[in-house]
Amino acid sequence: LYQDQDISIFDKIVHPEDHQKVKADLENQIAYPVAASMEYRIINQSGQTRWLEHVSRPVYSDNGSFLGQRASVRDITKRRNAEISLKEVNDSLNSYVDRLEQMNSSVMLMNEMGVVLQSCVVREDVFAVLSDFLVKLFPEQNGALFMLDDRENNLTKAFEFGQVNQSDEEFSQEDCWSLRRGTPHLVLPTKTQLLCSHVTGGEITEETRPHFCVPMTFEGNTLGMLY
Repeated sequence: LYQDQDISIFDKIVHPEDHQKVKADLENQIAYPVAASMEYRIINQSGQTRWLEHVSRPVYSDNGSFLGQRASVRDITKRRNAEISLKEVNDSLNSYVDRLEQMNSSVMLMNEMGVVLQSCVVREDVFAVLSDFLVKLFPEQNGALFMLDDRENNLTKAFEFGQVNQSDEEFSQEDCWSLRRGTPHLVLPTKTQLLCSHVTGGEITEETRPHFCVPMTFEGNTLGMLY
């Protein structure tokens, strides 16, 4: 049985993150006597955090005077830990489902793009289709497609998608590490990386963003590069 002056005993054991809520609930139970329940954490003498369920009801004297709150407390640590573990599993499952849905959506878009590309007659049609679908496939990304001019050994921008493009519009094969190495090239400005000369002048600055250059080849021949 506890009254207003006894609430201070909870200050010593209640977890700091739950202290304000528990104190407010206890004060409310004294000021407005009603049956109530709450769950909170304590730190025991061993330094362990335990979850408690606190159930209380008002107690009155024979003449109707409020005497205080009678409470019963039980350890529900196992139950709360199980609930937390279950939530983590559910969150992981939901995240996995979201990724599957995103992958499925991307596959459908790529299949649709393939069908539309088969209807293209001239190169300009291909560029228009790719530009439209790349925005849908990479809605939060920016980039461009560069095509190789065999006669001059230069790449020229065919189209871009997104709003920010830090690459030059025309450059030599030697200016791109992905084309020189024949493999995709990733640059993270926060780390020491080989930066392509066609991006921000080949120097990493505060404005340099992470980027990925992917060579486009067919039967061993370089056709261009997706940036």
